[in-house]
Amino acid sequence: MPSTSRQNGAVGIDLNDGFLQVGEVDRFGNPAGEFKVPVAMRDRTRGQIVAALGEAVKKVVLYAKEKGKPVVIEDLDFSAKKRGLRESNSRYARMLSGFAYRKFRAMVESCCSREGVELLRANPFATSVIGQLKFMARYGLSPHGAAACVIARRGLGFGLERAPEVSAPGIPPRGRASRRGYWWQVCKSLKRGPGSGLRVDVLYADRF
Repeated sequence: MPSTSRQNGAVGIDLNDGFLQVGEVDRFGNPAGEFKVPVAMRDRTRGQIVAALGEAVKKVVLYAKEKGKPVVIEDLDFSAKKRGLRESNSRYARMLSGFAYRKFRAMVESCCSREGVELLRANPFATSVIGQLKFMARYGLSPHGAAACVIARRGLGFGLERAPEVSAPGIPPRGRASRRGYWWQVCKSLKRGPGSGLRVDVLYADRF
């Protein structure tokens, strides 16, 4: 029987190039904190990466056990993820070559089972973008910490967040189709980074 309860909240893990980012939420889905666990991946053998990843995963799972909260990871369709990475940072693509993510997933599953921590899986759609737009500034989180909190929220069943109401010069968000089109432009802008020419003003009309 798991020693954790969803009534306590959840701990989300976001796998990144060189570290695990952990985001913690309470039972209402409100961000309650974040921390980073370094994982040495660059210029390492596969055996060294496995060892470092195993230690990092164990640290996070034991933290979740201490807090009495389940662990949440992204339920990635890796074939689709790999196609999407062709246009992203090559270093990140190498980190998620399949090897690291498969090992990460297997280690989390094994460690959670061994420690009696419930493991949940979340829809990976736009976790980074939604985290930046809705939670980063509001709760003082890092970009990766905000993404990890979105993962944790979804594990608790809060579902896919709606895109916030946004505005930008020349792109009025009127109507459902217009907002959807604008939303994807926001996603592309954030991937391109600062100076992309698209200003985003987030209006927090909803409560989370």
